Amino acid sequence: MLSHLAAAPSETVVFDLETSGMDHQTRHRGVEIVSIGAVDLAAGNTFEKFVLPRRPISASASNTHGLFKQGGRLVDSGECKTPSSQILKIYRSK
Repeated sequence: MLSHLAAAPSETVVFDLETSGMDHQTRHRGVEIVSIGAVDLAAGNTFEKFVLPRRPISASASNTHGLFKQGGRLVDSGECKTPSSQILKIYRSK
Protein backbone atom coordinates (compact mmCIF):
# COMPACT_ATOMS: atom_id res chain seq x y z
CA MET A 1 0.00 0.00 0.00
CA LEU A 2 2.79 2.47 0.86
CA SER A 3 5.38 0.99 -1.50
CA HIS A 4 5.18 4.07 -3.73
CA LEU A 5 6.65 6.18 -0.88
CA ALA A 6 10.05 4.50 -1.20
CA ALA A 7 10.10 5.18 -4.95
CA ALA A 8 9.89 8.97 -4.62
CA PRO A 9 10.99 10.03 -1.12
CA SER A 10 12.19 13.43 -2.36
CA GLU A 11 8.59 14.30 -3.19
CA THR A 12 6.93 12.90 -0.10
CA VAL A 13 5.91 14.62 3.10
CA VAL A 14 3.87 12.57 5.56
CA PHE A 15 1.38 14.41 7.80
CA ASP A 16 -0.09 13.24 11.08
CA LEU A 17 -3.12 14.82 12.76
CA GLU A 18 -4.30 13.96 16.25
CA THR A 19 -7.80 15.01 17.24
CA SER A 20 -9.97 15.39 20.33
CA GLY A 21 -11.98 12.33 19.25
CA MET A 22 -14.55 11.18 16.74
CA ASP A 23 -18.30 11.63 16.70
CA HIS A 24 -20.05 9.76 13.92
CA GLN A 25 -23.49 10.88 15.07
CA THR A 26 -22.70 14.57 14.42
CA ARG A 27 -20.49 13.87 11.39
CA HIS A 28 -17.49 14.88 13.54
CA ARG A 29 -18.70 18.44 14.21
CA GLY A 30 -16.92 19.81 17.25
CA VAL A 31 -13.94 17.48 16.88
CA GLU A 32 -10.77 19.55 17.13
CA ILE A 33 -7.15 19.08 16.09
CA VAL A 34 -4.83 18.75 19.10
CA SER A 35 -1.58 17.99 17.25
CA ILE A 36 -0.21 18.31 13.74
CA GLY A 37 3.04 16.76 12.64
CA ALA A 38 4.94 16.27 9.39
CA VAL A 39 8.02 14.39 8.18
CA ASP A 40 9.94 15.16 4.98
CA LEU A 41 11.04 11.66 4.00
CA ALA A 42 13.98 12.83 1.88
CA ALA A 43 15.54 15.32 4.29
CA GLY A 44 14.27 13.78 7.53
CA ASN A 45 13.03 17.17 8.71
CA THR A 46 10.19 17.00 11.20
CA PHE A 47 7.53 19.42 12.40
CA GLU A 48 5.19 19.08 15.38
CA LYS A 49 2.82 21.66 16.87
CA PHE A 50 0.12 21.37 19.50
CA VAL A 51 -3.27 23.05 19.84
CA LEU A 52 -5.19 23.25 23.11
CA PRO A 53 -8.76 22.28 22.17
CA ARG A 54 -11.70 24.23 23.55
CA ARG A 55 -13.65 21.02 24.14
CA PRO A 56 -12.70 17.90 26.11
CA ILE A 57 -10.51 15.21 24.55
CA SER A 58 -12.33 11.88 24.59
CA ALA A 59 -10.89 9.03 26.64
CA SER A 60 -10.58 6.84 23.54
CA ALA A 61 -8.63 9.58 21.71
CA SER A 62 -6.32 10.09 24.70
CA ASN A 63 -5.74 6.32 24.88
CA THR A 64 -4.77 6.38 21.20
CA HIS A 65 -2.42 9.37 21.05
CA GLY A 66 -1.54 9.95 24.71
CA LEU A 67 -2.62 13.62 24.75
CA PHE A 68 -5.10 14.84 27.34
CA LYS A 69 -6.24 18.06 29.00
CA GLN A 70 -5.28 18.60 32.62
CA GLY A 71 -5.98 21.86 34.44
CA GLY A 72 -6.48 23.77 31.19
CA ARG A 73 -3.21 22.48 29.72
CA LEU A 74 -2.35 19.92 27.07
CA VAL A 75 -0.33 17.03 28.52
CA ASP A 76 1.53 14.18 26.79
CA SER A 77 2.99 11.42 28.98
CA GLY A 78 3.11 13.76 31.97
CA GLU A 79 4.84 16.55 30.01
CA CYS A 80 3.03 19.84 29.37
CA LYS A 81 2.90 20.79 25.70
CA THR A 82 2.94 24.42 24.61
CA PRO A 83 0.28 25.19 22.00
CA SER A 84 1.50 27.00 18.91
CA SER A 85 0.43 30.65 18.99
CA GLN A 86 0.45 30.82 15.15
CA ILE A 87 -1.91 27.88 14.82
CA LEU A 88 -4.09 29.20 17.64
CA LYS A 89 -4.52 32.61 15.93
CA ILE A 90 -5.67 30.98 12.69
CA TYR A 91 -7.82 28.39 14.45
CA ARG A 92 -9.53 30.77 16.88
CA SER A 93 -10.44 33.21 14.08
CA LYS A 94 -12.66 30.59 12.41
